[in-house]
Amino acid sequence: MEQIKEIELFTKKIPLTFDENGNSLNTLDIEKIKDEIGDKEIDLRSLTINQTETYIMATFRVYDKSENAKSIGFGG
Repeated sequence: MEQIKEIELFTKKIPLTFDENGNSLNTLDIEKIKDEIGDKEIDLRSLTINQTETYIMATFRVYDKSENAKSIGFGG
C-alpha cells in the first residue's frame, strides 16, 4: 500500500455578518476559492466548518490537478 506523504489543506476565513433581524448573510463561494488557489483541486468531501465569535473558518483538502490524486477514505 502506498503511503501519502503530505496532505495540503486550505482554510478560508469569512467574517460573520448579520442582517437587522439577526440572520446570517454569509456564503461560501467555491468558484471564488478555486480562483484563489489556482492550479489546485478542492476535495469538497473533506470540507469542515468552524465558527468563532466573529468568523467562519472553512477548511478542506486541496491537491495538484496534474497529479493522480489519491482519495482518502475508508473501504469496507
